[in-house]
Amino acid sequence: PPRSTPSNSSAASDVYKRQMHIAANLIAMVGLKGADLVIEPDVSHVSPTDFHLASECIPRGIEAAERAFATLE
Repeated sequence: PPRSTPSNSSAASDVYKRQMHIAANLIAMVGLKGADLVIEPDVSHVSPTDFHLASECIPRGIEAAERAFATLE
C-alpha cells in the first residue's frame, strides 16, 4: 500500500472536512423545510470543525438574529 506522507495526509484531511461540510449543509437544508424564519449569519469562512472561532461566530449570529427578527415586525 502507498505510504502516508504529510502532503497526502493533508489532502485526505481536506477532503474529509469538505465532505463533512457538505453533509452538514444537506442536513440543515432538510431540517429547514417549512421553517417560518431562518437565521443565516455570515460564517461561510468557518468549517464545522473550527470550534476555536466560536467567539467570532457568536456575535455574527446575534446580528443575523436581530436582522431576521426585524423582518417580523
